[in-house]
Amino acid sequence: MRFRRYAFAFLAAAPAAAAIAAESWMQVAGAKPGIKFEVDAGSIVRRGDRVEFWERVQYEEPAVRDDASLRLIKVKKVLRVMDCRARTQGFREAMAFSTDARLIEHVMLNGTGIRMEPVPPRTIAAWQLDWACALAGWNDR
Repeated sequence: MRFRRYAFAFLAAAPAAAAIAAESWMQVAGAKPGIKFEVDAGSIVRRGDRVEFWERVQYEEPAVRDDASLRLIKVKKVLRVMDCRARTQGFREAMAFSTDARLIEHVMLNGTGIRMEPVPPRTIAAWQLDWACALAGWNDR
């Protein structure tokens, strides 16, 4: 599979290479038809009340184009940051890949650049928050 080889080669050189070492992708239910959401249980890292993990979104029939390159976005990979206590979400790193598995965009933020927003109830993000916080051993008691 061409995408996996390219993505692995690219990410092996990126600072987040440690997250790739123990990939354990699982599909998240509840996505719209034609969209596949996955989370990597092997990438969960806890930092106090916050957890981080990789999320991958794949579009069967891409319809959104990147503004700069005009290439269709096939896959997005995001290093999610979720605050278990505040029930907020943001991201530290994000990548978009085209239908030919080429990198379109790569964004990395530092700790102060991460914008946290509330996690809406009964959404995929709410499931991800509960899942990641539980796996990371976070307990609000």
